[in-house]
Amino acid sequence: LTTSLLGLRRDGNGRDMNRMSVDAGWERRLISDLGLVLDVEGSVRADAYNIRDRNKGQLLAGQDTDSTETRIFPQLHVQAGYPLVKALESGQVVVEPKVSMTAAPNIGVNDDIPNEDSQDVQIDSSNLFEPNRFPGLDRVEDQSRMTYGVKSGVYGYDGSHFDVFAGQSVRLDEGDNPFPRGSGLDNRSSDYVGEISAGYKDLNYLNYRFQLNADDFYSQRHELYSQVNYGRFRLGTQYLYASALEETDISESREQIWAGLGVYFNEDWRGRIGATQDLGQAPGLRHAYVGLDYFGQCLNWSFDAERSLTDDASGDSELEFTFRIGLKNLGEY
Repeated sequence: LTTSLLGLRRDGNGRDMNRMSVDAGWERRLISDLGLVLDVEGSVRADAYNIRDRNKGQLLAGQDTDSTETRIFPQLHVQAGYPLVKALESGQVVVEPKVSMTAAPNIGVNDDIPNEDSQDVQIDSSNLFEPNRFPGLDRVEDQSRMTYGVKSGVYGYDGSHFDVFAGQSVRLDEGDNPFPRGSGLDNRSSDYVGEISAGYKDLNYLNYRFQLNADDFYSQRHELYSQVNYGRFRLGTQYLYASALEETDISESREQIWAGLGVYFNEDWRGRIGATQDLGQAPGLRHAYVGLDYFGQCLNWSFDAERSLTDDASGDSELEFTFRIGLKNLGEY
């Protein structure tokens, strides 16, 4: 049982709001004698919103611009996987087909409930089998669907690996789709998503994720990440392309490249530097940072200086300095 209380915030339409959410869930994993893995998860979530429309502040005296919206959302999620393993001399080969069924009522989209934390919707290999693909709580993924995919790979005993995943989701009902256009989930059959990952021990790592249109296989999103560890140096790079979400504030395609370098001066000290460059319709430097970390036996601390350079569509530029202290067994401040 979890409870979430979100304080006063303001959306792009001039509305102030408060939200309280209560979520109760139950889950269990069952493994048969033949190796079938079954995960069963049930949940019920209740949301309550208090909304005040500031744009209607010129109403006659006595008229109330406050409103309260409530929502109850039950869901049942059942996922089955059947991993097949073949042992090799220096590792093993694994092939695992997976399928899931998600059942939920059709509650529709309530336009009176603001959407602030569930706009940047994306489908990929990490959330394809999740019960709810919205990143926040302001929107829910109602109705029922089936999801299927397969993952196969070779895994070495020294930590090296190479694996491939591909899958898709299909809604059982055609109407009342809650997802925005361009998200990959706005049609009855979702876009195809996949991932190719490779690593050599703990030294080098490469990961490629993609999203292909279900009708013409046109690329909607692709993301490439690599990391190289060489002695005291850690070099990471990332390239991202993502198409626009037409019914949200993300009205332009995004194309960015990031690079970061970390240097361990010794076992206790590390320096970091990195930057993000926008390659899209308004190219330019978007973010840069420099940091210094100390790792002690009982005390850790880090200092970061970050500069964000944005445009009219992405927000205000800012310069931030952050100092963190971590105490063993006590937490971080």
